[in-house]
Amino acid sequence: MRNYGKGYSCAFCNKSGVKLWRPPMDVSPLTCASCSEQFQVVPTDEQLVVDSGVEPNLVPAVLDEDDNFEEVNFASVSDWEAWGSLPTR
Repeated sequence: MRNYGKGYSCAFCNKSGVKLWRPPMDVSPLTCASCSEQFQVVPTDEQLVVDSGVEPNLVPAVLDEDDNFEEVNFASVSDWEAWGSLPTR
């Protein structure tokens, strides 16, 4: 069961219950949209990466059913849907 609860929170403001992003090759720090903008780090979605071919600063912090961070290219539809159901802010 995906746990997008209290442990899934922004490393800078501790906000939880929202979409978070992470560095492409790491699982931390997790960053919310507001803090990403404040620190001038642009979160992106997979489609933008595919369309532009540019490596993003951050990728969606998608969890799998065992609460492990999913490799963005291999996340299942249900994992994307669970992450996508979270509010951005």
